[in-house]
Amino acid sequence: MLLPRGETQTPAVDPTSATLQTAQGPIDLSVATASGANEDLFVGTTRLELGLPVLEPGTYRAEFLDLADESGTWRFRVGEFVVNVLPGHAPDDLERAGGTTTSRAYDGGSVQAFEIGLRNTTSEPIEVTGASTDIPGLPVRWVLVERDPIRKVDRVGIPAGKTVTVTVGTESTGKPVSFVLATPEITYRLGTAPEQHAIFDPIEFQSGFGQPSDVTAYRATLPGDACAAQP
Repeated sequence: MLLPRGETQTPAVDPTSATLQTAQGPIDLSVATASGANEDLFVGTTRLELGLPVLEPGTYRAEFLDLADESGTWRFRVGEFVVNVLPGHAPDDLERAGGTTTSRAYDGGSVQAFEIGLRNTTSEPIEVTGASTDIPGLPVRWVLVERDPIRKVDRVGIPAGKTVTVTVGTESTGKPVSFVLATPEITYRLGTAPEQHAIFDPIEFQSGFGQPSDVTAYRATLPGDACAAQP
């Protein structure tokens, strides 16, 4: 979502193309949708849905996004993004289950925990042995936990053909955050096989905008080069 900097400083950007500037070079993105203000958004905002192409395995780090329209090209500072592409195909033995992936944020947006429903599609038991996320500038030590009572565990079992909601917590996030989009990487073992890794849908951690003044306060924290026209 693009936020206006002010009533007289907002560029009328209606992007037809987008490029993510990464440390490995630019990546062209598809502009799936570009919707202007509506009753669900704050006035003056624009919501974008951008699509990545097929990427080679590796880690792609980026801070800037270029959006182009008839008026030219605008460069937006979008924070620190990491796109981690694992080698091989997506696993077919562990699937994201129905329901939602949720996050909890307290104390001004500090990352606390998330839950993810996982289905074992095989005839053997699966053990989830860990979870991680790559959040630039915010070291997070995730731990697996169980409830009633809440306690740290080394693994969570998923019986053959069953679905289990896995709860992942953290002992410390180092500092509070306002907006983080993180993709959980789950480490698991099928039967006696070696550990494998699977990446699932991104989780959005945010303290949120409860009222227009929250947008104004957040906008005031943006750096001067959050949006700039490119020659």
